[in-house]
Amino acid sequence: MNSPNLPKLSASPFSAARLARAVAPIALACAAVIGGCTHSTWPPVEDGSRQTNPAQINNAPVPQVIGEALSLVTLRYPPVGNAERGKVYEAPFAICLPAGADAESYDSVVARVGQGGRGAEPATEQNAGLPTYYITRVIVRGVTAEVDVLHPVPLLGTDGEGRTRYQGVTVYLLGSFGSWKADRHHTFPVGMFDVPARTTRPIEYKTWGKGG
Repeated sequence: MNSPNLPKLSASPFSAARLARAVAPIALACAAVIGGCTHSTWPPVEDGSRQTNPAQINNAPVPQVIGEALSLVTLRYPPVGNAERGKVYEAPFAICLPAGADAESYDSVVARVGQGGRGAEPATEQNAGLPTYYITRVIVRGVTAEVDVLHPVPLLGTDGEGRTRYQGVTVYLLGSFGSWKADRHHTFPVGMFDVPARTTRPIEYKTWGKGG
């Protein structure tokens, strides 16, 4: 059953923290036991009762959850016009993660989405002309997760200003401890959400003692 609530798709910059990645599996285990506690969320949440770390976009299992969600969306809604459902297309496309995603997260997501011959690439300055899929929201709560994706709709061409038309999709996932699968998804009207600023994969991996 599709969720009746329309999630807010948005984007805001944040910085990465590699130490949080190391302790993330322990936090996930606690979230799964407690139930209902938010393990990771992006954009970060601070509502007086809870606060989340904006660097969690790089924590396990967030890159895996994103990869699973994008695998579903890029297969169901490939970057070509008049696509046949279930057919795998080799047409190249770019993946744009939220600002603050590190190179390791990009490579992990692209490797997962590119399985089966799909032409996934990390967003770079050189491939700005490719159809691009944007991640705009991620929430992991114990054994459930939600990911918001904006995908291009080539069949509808461009809008009055020559911009590609996009459709929002929320993917709901189930899993834990390294195993996540898409359970269902909900689509929204084309053009309902604004496309965020395009960010690109960092050139270098971060290392301890450099870049925070």
